[in-house]
Amino acid sequence: MQLTTVEQAFRVLKTELLLRPIWHHYSGRVEAHVFICVLAYTLWKTLDYLLKRAGLQTEIRKPAEEAWHASPSSRSMTPEVALRELHRIHIGDILLETTQGQTLALRRIARPDATQARILRGLGVELPERLSPDRVL
Repeated sequence: MQLTTVEQAFRVLKTELLLRPIWHHYSGRVEAHVFICVLAYTLWKTLDYLLKRAGLQTEIRKPAEEAWHASPSSRSMTPEVALRELHRIHIGDILLETTQGQTLALRRIARPDATQARILRGLGVELPERLSPDRVL
């Protein structure tokens, strides 16, 4: 059975983006809600397109013992997998005491692991060394 584009959109909105109906009392809020849903769907499909264009594949892991006879095959990486991997990149503050008794805060991004680096490289994204200027607390 072939799904229509609208049915595919609703499937993505409900399953992948976890959106559910919300009842609003004002038309402006309804329009804003629909706008956010369409924006989320557009971003999701754009990420899906970029992952496929980059040829990123999901890593094959050892199958579960009960499915030993199944031979895993490589498949295109989904936005869900990419976001789950990228979500694990940490940001932290390094706090240093100065000789004058002040605290210097250095906000840094942790180095991505091999999978995260592969996704970022495929998407053409380069992480900065820091997110904000160093500051004194």
